[in-house]
Amino acid sequence: MEENARSSLLFVDAIRLLPFGDQILQHIKNEVNNIECESFLEIIKKNPLLCVKMQTFRYFRFLVIQYDKSKHWKLIYDGRHLKHLTDTMQLVIWRFDKNGQLMENRCDSNTLKSLHSQNFKRFPTPVPLWQLLELPENVPDPNGFEETVEFLTSRNLQNDVRVDFILAPGYGHKLYNWHQPVAPKKTIAVFTNRHYLLSFGIQLPVKKRGPKSRRSEEKKVPVHQAQFFSERQPNRSSAVVVKLTGLNLAFSLGLISDQQMLYASKELWKFFIAIWMEFDDKFNVRYVSICGEKMLLQTEIKNENSWKKVFEKLESEGEVLKKKKEKLFLPLLQKLESLSQKNKYFLFKM
Repeated sequence: MEENARSSLLFVDAIRLLPFGDQILQHIKNEVNNIECESFLEIIKKNPLLCVKMQTFRYFRFLVIQYDKSKHWKLIYDGRHLKHLTDTMQLVIWRFDKNGQLMENRCDSNTLKSLHSQNFKRFPTPVPLWQLLELPENVPDPNGFEETVEFLTSRNLQNDVRVDFILAPGYGHKLYNWHQPVAPKKTIAVFTNRHYLLSFGIQLPVKKRGPKSRRSEEKKVPVHQAQFFSERQPNRSSAVVVKLTGLNLAFSLGLISDQQMLYASKELWKFFIAIWMEFDDKFNVRYVSICGEKMLLQTEIKNENSWKKVFEKLESEGEVLKKKKEKLFLPLLQKLESLSQKNKYFLFKM
């Protein structure tokens, strides 16, 4: 790791090359203390949102690509389409070689070579936006954040569609929210295509990382040893243990019918509270919005009293939802209590 960092452009040295680089370093000094000896490319691959933070502090468009070991151009980070940026703002394009050294930090976007198809293994399949939204008319895709929001608004879809921009290839921490309605019915992904233009698609599911299965680490039994296993030997590999909870458990115990289970499931989705925050240029919370089934609170965060108002609302709404749940499931709880008493009587009698 240290050897790779020495051969690559260090993060701190790279930031100093940016417009207002010294000011940016002061603004992110807490992050720099932990990563000052690491390479720029490694940091950006792990946390592209750090670049978003830098571009929020000082406005400029930013594109980073690399000529990898396969002799192809690879997208590392595309920060040209953040919500607060415009096409008239300065565009900084960095091209790195396979060792992580900066080849060029000032180049014309018209001279860029196309990105290789390997970049798009984890990207959605490009589909025209009008098809994704199932619109009747064939219209050109929007080009940028403002045009996309205008596209949705003009068709009265601004409350139904969430739009996320993919900052870089790969899994996890690569998304930058463009448009976030309260209760979206569909999520659309925007990403950079081979020609550095925008394409649209359905966002791919996030790959969850977890501990490796013990079964994957077990060695396969050689064919010549398979004959020693008896045909009557229990096949534990096919055994499945299912633990039921909630409505599924109540249904399996016969406490509710399938109609009652369906009704309860539909009612439960109403018992929710959503909260989202909007940040200013210094990444401080500026506005907080709280939404429920029949409730919407939007407040500006000015001081501690503003936060107190937010949490008091959350607490009061939580109590309301708790009472609604108790009322909905009171008959079920009474049946469960009756079943429990019968079991106790049966055990006592034995």
